[in-house]
Amino acid sequence: MVLGLSKQFVPVNLKCWCFLFLYWLYVNVPSYNMIAVTTSETTISGGYYSDIAKKLHSTVYLDWEFSNIQENGLETFSMIGLQNDFYDNDWMLKPYLLYLTYPLSVGYEDRPSYKSKIQVGRQLLTEGFEIEILDGIYLPYYLSHDLKVWLYGGVVHIPDELKINSKDQLYGSSLGFKKWQIHFKLGAHYKKYQDYENGLLYITILRSLPKLMFQPIVLAKGEWGTDEQDLRQGLIDINFRLIKEIKIFLGYSKRQPVKQFELDKYLYRLLAIFPQTSYYSKLRWLCTSNLSSFISYEKFSYQSPVKDIPESSNDGTSTGSFSGRKEVAEKIEVSGVWRLKSTTVTSYIMTLYSYGGSLIDWGSEIKYVINPLAVFRLEGDIARIKKINSITGMAYHLRTGFDFHLGKNWLALLAVEIERNYMVEIDTRAVFYVSHFAF
Repeated sequence: MVLGLSKQFVPVNLKCWCFLFLYWLYVNVPSYNMIAVTTSETTISGGYYSDIAKKLHSTVYLDWEFSNIQENGLETFSMIGLQNDFYDNDWMLKPYLLYLTYPLSVGYEDRPSYKSKIQVGRQLLTEGFEIEILDGIYLPYYLSHDLKVWLYGGVVHIPDELKINSKDQLYGSSLGFKKWQIHFKLGAHYKKYQDYENGLLYITILRSLPKLMFQPIVLAKGEWGTDEQDLRQGLIDINFRLIKEIKIFLGYSKRQPVKQFELDKYLYRLLAIFPQTSYYSKLRWLCTSNLSSFISYEKFSYQSPVKDIPESSNDGTSTGSFSGRKEVAEKIEVSGVWRLKSTTVTSYIMTLYSYGGSLIDWGSEIKYVINPLAVFRLEGDIARIKKINSITGMAYHLRTGFDFHLGKNWLALLAVEIERNYMVEIDTRAVFYVSHFAF
């Protein structure tokens, strides 16, 4: 997940140097509380490649993840990235997550993790059906073991969104409780995004039945708009153990498009931004202690994007409203993992048939532990795309390299990568990761 700020929010030279100074300050200045638990991970990576338009790129990425927990429970967490393409000299500072957690209680003796707290800053929000980034306040409060209240509010945006508008806001609350061995969660929130404004109500029900045959677990979720009578989004998932080694998942899903997504070149755009319903069945089989497999089948129905009011925008792309008939897509995936002493082999094959097109993707990965300090990796996949979102062609990816443990706190990955697809044409890419862990 990448969350960024455009250059209009971050002046290039000054704030990049400020970030590097604060990074050094955080790592090198001792904590004011010596009993605090501090973790720090720093990763550097880079590559050289050309895109499908033959434009050259030379990139470098510096990512830093920092966590500090004081004896009194006060927690600081940050995940920050700095990146640049040297051909464009385009430095970008990206605060992915950055928040402060202040405890309001110490938890219960038998459930120490049940702590009331207030969390302020940029954080991940998973209330309802969507996964979003919240720049604001999140407050979970325990009234008892089985009764909990959530309050949250602030500016909301989706991952990968570069231009953040302070007028896009979300405010809500939810109530969670347990009754008759069933976990309930009821919630409501108000959301405003660009021209979209609505109140939403949602409910989640979770029931585990470990004493029944097959030990079923049932999850049901529903969402309604305050100006709508019909179910807006819904989910039912049932999983159970047929025998000890085999677990089966059955489910139904109804989803509405995420209005924020404008991914014109996204391969799965048809299934991402248009209303859809789906049915799925999955089977996980632990064949032996060294071999496991996974099989899944999913069937979608969605509205095809037939453009009925063609217009032209200034950038040459067509715009207009979308409507169309209901289409059907099917997805089948088979994968397996085989472990033998120092070697692990993972392989999969996936097929997608949609709207007269098809996608077949096959890939494998081999990992061999040479010794406690070095691991060899070889991974690759190949895909054939035919008329999926108007994309036809082949896609290839191959990477090979080594992981090295350099002492107690250092981890390095050196690899060579070859890739070609409908967006990027790459001859070779040298990839290196150097991670430092401080505890």
